[in-house]
Amino acid sequence: MEKMIIIDGKEINLKVTAACTRLYMMQFRRHLMRDVYKLKKLDEFIKDGEVVAPDELIANVDFEMFLDLLWTFAKKANPSIPSPLEWEDQFTVIPFRDILPVVMELLTVLLDGQKKSLAK
Repeated sequence: MEKMIIIDGKEINLKVTAACTRLYMMQFRRHLMRDVYKLKKLDEFIKDGEVVAPDELIANVDFEMFLDLLWTFAKKANPSIPSPLEWEDQFTVIPFRDILPVVMELLTVLLDGQKKSLAK
């Protein structure tokens, strides 16, 4: 599945494939699926494509993990993007509330694919 988001006026393509879990592990030395479940609790606070979570909940989000997931999806869509730090450095701000619904949608696709493959 592919989606496009806007960060700092730049179109950023995001892509989810089965290889995302391996890329994430190779780059960040963490298990993507374990990290994903930490973010999934935010799903209930997304209504009609908008984040309606209270600021207190948002303040407890692991933004480094979120940015790592975002970079992984962007890297799958465009293999030429630079390292995570170089990539993030090109943006003045990354609008978490604006892009969280899209990232959560991609995570749902990834999780559903993992569940289906385990069920076989």
